[in-house]
Amino acid sequence: MSSSSNILVIGSDLTSNGGIASVVKAFYSAHKSGNYSYRMYLLKTNFYKDRGLLSEVLIFFLSLFRAVYFSIFCGVGVFHIHSSARRSFYRKACFVILAKLLGKRIVFHIHSSEFYSFFLKESRFISLILGLSDRVVVLCEDWRIKLRTRYPDLNIVKIENPFDVAVSNRSSRSYNNGQFNVIFVGFFIESKGVRDLIDLAKMVKANDVGNIIIQIAGKGELEGFIKDSIDKYRLHDCVKLIGWVSGSQKDQLFRSASAFILPSYKEGMPISILEAMAWGLPIISTRIAGTPDIVEDGINGYLFRPGDVKGYFDAILKLYGDSSLRLSIANNNEARVSLNTKHYIFKQVNAVYTELRSA
Repeated sequence: MSSSSNILVIGSDLTSNGGIASVVKAFYSAHKSGNYSYRMYLLKTNFYKDRGLLSEVLIFFLSLFRAVYFSIFCGVGVFHIHSSARRSFYRKACFVILAKLLGKRIVFHIHSSEFYSFFLKESRFISLILGLSDRVVVLCEDWRIKLRTRYPDLNIVKIENPFDVAVSNRSSRSYNNGQFNVIFVGFFIESKGVRDLIDLAKMVKANDVGNIIIQIAGKGELEGFIKDSIDKYRLHDCVKLIGWVSGSQKDQLFRSASAFILPSYKEGMPISILEAMAWGLPIISTRIAGTPDIVEDGINGYLFRPGDVKGYFDAILKLYGDSSLRLSIANNNEARVSLNTKHYIFKQVNAVYTELRSA
């Protein structure tokens, strides 16, 4: 092993929440269980909406100091920097500059749901930071094409998101006396289409489809809106607000589900969709960003333009009334999602590491 052959993954650690954290944890798990000749260190740079401004400033400067420590004393030769847009990007830009000053190789991994509005805009600073990176990783083909057009000199690699759920989980699925559970798992924010879930529930109620239940799991700023809407429109019979789930509670939610819905207006490549596919669930989502790369309309789910609540409802009714269709989609999902297991995807990441470590 060379003196600078190890990897420092910057963005989150095993205590973090959120989409980037799920990716980092999957990579770390795949590395830990594999036979790799280098070490991987994780560096958390913020608290992901969990703390105040002072705590965020302190952890940021501490993480800069720790990055220097890892570089000098732990044989780190490659910085793998995971970034979203806006504040996340500007935080991570500091690590790009630090890595360059320390003579390290850089993998800049873009996850942002604001990819189109942020990374493709005219900006000398964004151009500088991406240009300093040895590899720029994107999640889907459309991002790769558009970033290549915007920055033709970048070395761009497409690597889809991994997931850390055992494939073929549907053998342990359970059903609740004919109840058709449509689940949402994610943060309660505007870009996730949470308000559309309430409109969908109103449509379920208006059409008197008594066995269809929309189960909403997560947390966020729109939780009050969801609770108020359930009371205001008397949706208690067709909506269940569950709150944040993880571990065995999350497994049970997927196990008892009949379909998965994510009516997002902005996305990268949703980990929750990959998890739902691993459970054999039909996907109902929107035709944006990386979702069409993993969900083929009519094959393993249904895709619509954002805000098409009637389309979501019609897809649910189609699935509700056709068990053979659900079985066919489950089989298709198991085949497709095998391409996104943590070990399969990490082999692609490791190929990038190998190139940079040997350079």
